[in-house]
Amino acid sequence: KKKPRENAFLVTEAVRGHGGRLFNAAGERFMAAYDDRLELAPRDVVARAIDREIKAATAAGNEAACVYLDISHLPAEDVLGHFPGIAAELASRGIDMAVDRIPVTP
Repeated sequence: KKKPRENAFLVTEAVRGHGGRLFNAAGERFMAAYDDRLELAPRDVVARAIDREIKAATAAGNEAACVYLDISHLPAEDVLGHFPGIAAELASRGIDMAVDRIPVTP
């Protein structure tokens, strides 16, 4: 089993487009503070927002090396059917994307 941060890989933007929601280290959705399109904002907007959230948490004294992408509100068979490769890679790291929040960085 791989460690959660071992050899980072790309979690496609399609997960966001499919309904994935971003949460900061405090467990709050944060995209509304950056763009009215929320998680459907363009990649550069989302990447800057993630970076700002991580830096803000760190400045506040919290260890926040990432934010979290959550798609667990959708049916597991839908998630796993649309993203079998990502699901398999995450499973090798001990993360079930149909249940767990996925740690992400910009």
